[in-house]
Amino acid sequence: MTSSATALALAPGERVVQPMQQTVFATGGMSGLLRFGKAKTGIADTVAGHGDAVVVAPNGRFAYSLNTIKGSVVSYAIDSSQGSMSPISGGVVKTGAEPTDMTIDVNGWYLYVTNSGDASMSVYYLNPENGIPEAVRGSPVPAGKRPVAVTLDAAARYAFVVNAGSNNVSVYRYLNNVTPVMFEGKKYGSPFAAGKEPVALALEPTGHHAYVANAGSNDISAYHVHHKTGLMSAIPGSPFKAGKRPVDLKVHPQGRWLYVANQDSSTLTIHRIEAGLGALAESVRTVEVSVQPAGIWFDGLDNSLLVLGKDRRRVLRYSVSAQSGGIRLLSDNQFSQPMNDFAFMKIADPS
Repeated sequence: MTSSATALALAPGERVVQPMQQTVFATGGMSGLLRFGKAKTGIADTVAGHGDAVVVAPNGRFAYSLNTIKGSVVSYAIDSSQGSMSPISGGVVKTGAEPTDMTIDVNGWYLYVTNSGDASMSVYYLNPENGIPEAVRGSPVPAGKRPVAVTLDAAARYAFVVNAGSNNVSVYRYLNNVTPVMFEGKKYGSPFAAGKEPVALALEPTGHHAYVANAGSNDISAYHVHHKTGLMSAIPGSPFKAGKRPVDLKVHPQGRWLYVANQDSSTLTIHRIEAGLGALAESVRTVEVSVQPAGIWFDGLDNSLLVLGKDRRRVLRYSVSAQSGGIRLLSDNQFSQPMNDFAFMKIADPS
């Protein structure tokens, strides 16, 4: 922390709260796993391998990258004080064919991987001692055609799998609260119809509403999600118009705005979410960007928005107004290594 001539008196039992900084990880295809420096404008170090997606465990001890070519998850140990990473011995675990996406639950207990090559979802228990994923009983579970994305609600009650080949969303839930076995909620209507070629799904913070980007029909499907069953029912007015080929979408952490990356029109569309209803307001703000966006991410430290270009080497960073939803360009960086995905981890600032 910054030194000061005046000492701060603490009340009995009060702890010093250290300011936070952030480590940003990125998968770099053949470049392996990358870590950004403190300024987030340069690569601090890399670990060799092949990475297509990345997640970080909530406790900050482990990270996982997805190797689509070899069909595997690669595990890394993280130095939580510095953010540096190293491969874990024995931490390469097989997935299904052509894995496409993965996510980790809020507790850091389970890892979920979609496999587009064999239309399935793999589920792994994460060993808390060594971080190595272990396939749970009943894994993998069947999915629709060409599953490309998986998203969990905030409480990890449901797993939503986007099936680009069958134009629908499969919803999975636990068999009971003492086993990680997942089953699809078919008796509640799963899978649920989407538009043409759905590729991404986002939930607003309460988990009551879901939004799906349909790249093939240039629109957004919006749903109410029943909290007890996971049933997805279309919100009146859905689908809502987007730009050309929407490939990703994210809800602002405060839940008021939906941001959609439209690749073929080189735009972001900003949609206001009607409070309580989940519908998207008729008035849409369209922002032209200097790349064809391939994906967007919210930075968990300052809620800025990252936009990755289709060339996978150019990254735009925008500040975001939680009140108006508007964005302002902060930086435009070109990198020598390609990138596919980002993950964020907060660490105490040693300065």
